[in-house]
Amino acid sequence: MPQNYYAVGCMFYRSAGAGAVLFILMLIASLQGLRAQSLEITGKEIECSAGLEYNRSFSWGGNFFTSGAAGINNRYAFKGGLGLGGIGKSFEIKVFSSGKAALLPEFPLFFCLNYLYHGLPGQAFDVHTHSVLPYISLEGRWAGFAAGNNFRFTRFLGETTVFEPVLSFWGYVNFINKEKIRIGLGFGNFGDFYTGNLGSLYLKAGGIARVDNKWSVTGEVELLQSGIDGLTASFYGIAFRGGVKYAW
Repeated sequence: MPQNYYAVGCMFYRSAGAGAVLFILMLIASLQGLRAQSLEITGKEIECSAGLEYNRSFSWGGNFFTSGAAGINNRYAFKGGLGLGGIGKSFEIKVFSSGKAALLPEFPLFFCLNYLYHGLPGQAFDVHTHSVLPYISLEGRWAGFAAGNNFRFTRFLGETTVFEPVLSFWGYVNFINKEKIRIGLGFGNFGDFYTGNLGSLYLKAGGIARVDNKWSVTGEVELLQSGIDGLTASFYGIAFRGGVKYAW
């Protein structure tokens, strides 16, 4: 282990811990208003999907994803998921959990806290990344935006440890948003199963089509880019993903 391992670890946990403490304090404060109310589950869903990706570093890869989410009193939401597959010749693991709390009544402004693990175990790479991401999001019907700071802790080959504070953001625009179908574009450097740096961005086109009042079909395609030099971007890869969602 490098000599500065302890210092880097302390920095990571102090920074990430500050976001976690802030989220917990805000959650406790907002729960005070629920003492006289009953806690109600206001939305539950399960989603399963499969993805295929090509990038210039690993060539082809594929993953299977499953996730679940639940809302409470239309003010809180919790979500988690698991992704398993491979990229190139390496086995790949992705795990995430997230929570968010509404900051204002009748207005879609949220404080969110995400955790993501991404692993490429094995002798070829042996890379393990832990990310803690507190952020603020505005999630409107037709458009939205989020920004925060990702505290990322990466270990290479079981020895070298790197800490990176990364500015994280995403935005979206929905061109069609009806009861039966939603289609839009997204842009950013993080998502449920992904956190990148400022040079690892995606442009995503996707949508969801409702089959009935519980079942929906989802699909998306992402263009991936790497590097920012003189406000230009280089093509890195492309990814496809499709699945089904059950909500009740």
